[in-house]
Amino acid sequence: SAQDVENYKVIKSELDRLRTMVEKSELWVDKKGSSKGEEVDTGASKDKKERPTDEEGFLHQPGEKSSENYQIVKGILERLNKMCGVGEQMRKKQQRLLKNMDAHKVMLDLLQIPYDKGDAKMMEILRYTHQFLQKFCAGNPGNQALLHKHLHLFLTPGLLEAETMQHIFLNNYQLCSEISEPVLQHFVHLLATHGRHVQYLDFLHTVIKAEGKYVKKCQDMIMTELTNAGDDVVV
Repeated sequence: SAQDVENYKVIKSELDRLRTMVEKSELWVDKKGSSKGEEVDTGASKDKKERPTDEEGFLHQPGEKSSENYQIVKGILERLNKMCGVGEQMRKKQQRLLKNMDAHKVMLDLLQIPYDKGDAKMMEILRYTHQFLQKFCAGNPGNQALLHKHLHLFLTPGLLEAETMQHIFLNNYQLCSEISEPVLQHFVHLLATHGRHVQYLDFLHTVIKAEGKYVKKCQDMIMTELTNAGDDVVV
C-alpha cells in the first residue's frame, strides 16, 4: 500500500542517517579518558577509526555540536521506536520491514560504541536502543532468533541488557529449551554479586515457561545453579 511505501522511505532515511552517526561515533561521543568504555570496543570499530571524515567538517569541535548529534541520534531512535508501534498486524509488518532493512544490525553496532560511563546522554540513547530491540522482537520468533545470535552483547550486569535478554526469550519455547548453561549461570551469578534486581529474576522467570509449557531443562539447570550459589541467593 501507499502507506507501506511511505514507511519504507521513512525507515530507510532514518536508518541511513543512524548508520552514518554510528560509523562516525568517535567524532561525537564524549570519551573523557574512558578506559572503561574501551572494554566494549570491538575490532569492528578499529577499521572505522581509520576512515577519513567528510568535508562537511562533521563535528570536529566538541561541545555544542556534539550535543546536537546526541539529539539527532535520540530523535531517530524515538521515531524508529514509534514505527514498532501499536496493533498486532501493524507491528508485525513494521518488524518485517525493519528486519529486512537490517535495523537491528545498526542498533547492535550502536550498543558497541565505546563511551564514558558517566555520560548521561549516551545512557539515554542506549535506553532507546534497548527499547527498540525489545519492540523489534516482541511476539516475533524470527526476530528473536536474529537477536539470539548476538547474545554475548547482552551478557553484562546491565539491567537494560537483562530486559532485552528477557524479550529475546519471551514466550519462545524453542529458544528457551535450547538455552545454554552459561547463560543461566550468568544470571544466577548476577543475583549473587550485583544485588536483588527484579530484571534478573524476570529473565529466569521467562525461560522456565514459554507458550504455556514449562521448560524442564531450564527448571533443572536454574535449581542447580541456585543451590550452588548458596543460601543467600536462594533466600
